[in-house]
Amino acid sequence: MKSPSRHRSERGRQSFVPVVTPVGLAVWMLAAPSAWALPTGAVPTFGDARIGGSGGTTLDIVQASAKAGIDWRSFSIAAGERVLVRQPDAQSVLFNRVTGGDPSLILGQMQANGRVFLSNPRGIIFGAGSQVDVGGLVATTLELANPLDPGRYLLRRGTAEPGVLRADGDIRAPQGTVALVGPSLSVGGNVLAGRVGLAAVGSVEVDVEGDGRIFFNARDEGLAARLALLGSVQALGGSAELRAAARAGFADTVLNLEGIVRARGLGQREGRVVIDGGSAGLTRIAGGVDVRGADGGRGGEIAVQGARVTVTPTASLDASGEAGGGAVRVGAASAALPPSDPAAAAADGDTVVAGRIVASGDGTGAVGGTVQVVGRRVGLLGQASIDASGTAGGGVVQIGGELHGGGSLPRATSTVLSAGSVVGAPARARGDGGPGRGGADGATRLDAAH
Repeated sequence: MKSPSRHRSERGRQSFVPVVTPVGLAVWMLAAPSAWALPTGAVPTFGDARIGGSGGTTLDIVQASAKAGIDWRSFSIAAGERVLVRQPDAQSVLFNRVTGGDPSLILGQMQANGRVFLSNPRGIIFGAGSQVDVGGLVATTLELANPLDPGRYLLRRGTAEPGVLRADGDIRAPQGTVALVGPSLSVGGNVLAGRVGLAAVGSVEVDVEGDGRIFFNARDEGLAARLALLGSVQALGGSAELRAAARAGFADTVLNLEGIVRARGLGQREGRVVIDGGSAGLTRIAGGVDVRGADGGRGGEIAVQGARVTVTPTASLDASGEAGGGAVRVGAASAALPPSDPAAAAADGDTVVAGRIVASGDGTGAVGGTVQVVGRRVGLLGQASIDASGTAGGGVVQIGGELHGGGSLPRATSTVLSAGSVVGAPARARGDGGPGRGGADGATRLDAAH
């Protein structure tokens, strides 16, 4: 890969620069001098946006139109430097496309009162200590196909192999949407926004306007996608999505959640977290997902789905609430239908649960929620714990399908509950306990009383 100094001396020449790899990125970060920063080579492409400066460490962008686009030769921000975007209002959008040969290294600050798009196929790194405070953010290593179209924005693979997208700093958009999109995506920092979407895909449509789903029509485009969440995500508006789509036959871990996702709802709206590993690879949950009812409300909804799903002993999926338990579904499922639709489940993979799942109703007069664990083969192993209890009445726990194989849930070919696992939906005060149900077309083995 070119060194930064060589890039400066050859800016006018057309040359091939290989996409950044994790190893190449580490070398580049060590070699890059701290002075090599702040965006350069601006070419406005549409709308009204003017570039200026208020000092040697700050770049000002003043936008006068609702939408504006700028092509940049390079877009990086060193530690101690700042890019400040002044926009007409919170709904304004500034599209930044990097056409040069180097990845974007964000170590300083980026601030905007509206929405900012940053597209760099060579890679984007929000380094540890970086601070992004905006009205909304879409950062991607894919190409933006339709910036002027209303509605959803199409992000798709370009001619070059997309680089790494890594977010190890702090990203904030309390009133807006943060979407990080690229086939190789890692989040080790903190993301706080109204809605949060992480997608390791080859192409996808992104909705930054609404209050529901963020991603539509996610495709792998023949890429070996990987998504890792090692840090924290907090969705103040109650909606978070983690999606991955890897090429057919991909057998490695496609989605790895070791961090924390919180979406505890807003007002009367319960929180909702969708974790979708797509139709290939392993979806692994080793961290925490929290959709507990906010301000005494009901628990929200958690959907974990993929070709193969593992919930490790360190994982916790919590949809409890003072007003009643929420809903948790774990297993192979279709992303084409909402998680609340039982017909969305498609038992074409194995599901292993060794962690903790809670959908309890904890307040006075509360009823437990619903927990469903589905798959081709289902196992509750080790010290797995499922709790759908309620103070006034238990909820419903369904392991491997409906009772006696009926209903619309897919039926597992085998269901195993280990001696150490605990499954329950009792009433903790006056009232009836809810049913604990298991269904399988093949063998069902209970190694302990449940």
